[in-house]
Amino acid sequence: MAQLFQPPLSFEEVEAALKNYSILDVLGDGGQGVVFQGENSKTGQQVAIKVYSPQQMIKRAELEVEKLEKMNSPFLAKVVEHNYSTLRGENCYYVVTEYIEGKDLKKVLEERDLTPEEVKTLMKHMLLALEQLWQSRVVHCDIKPPNILYLESNEFVLIDLGYAKHLDSETITMAGYIMGTPGYMAPEHLKGRKNLTVRADMFALGIIAYEALTGIHPFANNQNLIFTNHKALPVEEHVEVDKGLAKAINWMLNANPIRRPVSTQQVLRLIQEGE
Repeated sequence: MAQLFQPPLSFEEVEAALKNYSILDVLGDGGQGVVFQGENSKTGQQVAIKVYSPQQMIKRAELEVEKLEKMNSPFLAKVVEHNYSTLRGENCYYVVTEYIEGKDLKKVLEERDLTPEEVKTLMKHMLLALEQLWQSRVVHCDIKPPNILYLESNEFVLIDLGYAKHLDSETITMAGYIMGTPGYMAPEHLKGRKNLTVRADMFALGIIAYEALTGIHPFANNQNLIFTNHKALPVEEHVEVDKGLAKAINWMLNANPIRRPVSTQQVLRLIQEGE
C-alpha cells in the first residue's frame, strides 16, 4: 500500500494549495489519500476534500470522478470539482464533493443493530446507488460499513469509489494486486476475476445487511471463509425477519455469483413483498 503524506498534511498546507477552501477538520485517511472537511471561502458551501497521495494510481481516481459527474442520485455523493495542485513539491490530485452530514455505518453498528425496517431502507438506497453505478458499467468493489453514511433523515449515502472497477476502460489494477476490504470481498473478487459484475457488490451489501440485523458477521469477518465458499447460517436463524427480506439477504450471500440476483430490481421486489 502506498505511503501517505508524512508528516500528515497540515490545514495550512492544504489551504495554501487549494486557495478557495478553508479546512475545518480531518474526516479520515486510508491507503489512497486524506479526506478533509472544508468550506468554500466564496460561497460558504460545506465540502469534503479528498487529497490523493502522489504515489496512487491517479487514473483510477480520475475515472471515478468522470463517472460520478454524470450521475444524479440522492444516494451517491455529488462531485463539486476536481483538479491538480502542488503539495510538498508533488503534483497531487484532489476531488471536492458535497459534504454530507451523517455518521458512518460502522460507527452506528458499534452502538446498536438496525431494525428490519432500517435494514430495508439501507438495502433500497444502496441498491438504487449500485443500479446507477452499474448503468455506467462501474462495480464499486469496496462496499463496507465505513463507506456508507447514515443521515438524520434516515437515508443512506454511498461514498468513496476509489477502488471502483470501470468495465468500459482498460484494466488499471496492478497484476497480482487486488483492491478491496477483507471480510466484504466476494469470492470472485478475491480470485482476481476481471469480469466482475454488480453481483460482487450485492454480495458485500448482503454481508452488511446480515451484520446490521444480527450484530454478527456472516463469515466471522474472515475472508478465508468466503474464499473457501463457507456457507453462512440463514439470517432468520439469528433474528426474526419477514420472508422477503430473509430471502433477499440469503440469496445475495451465495458464494456462486451465477446463483445470486442478476439485477438490483430482483432484490428490491423481494424486499417490498413483506411491506
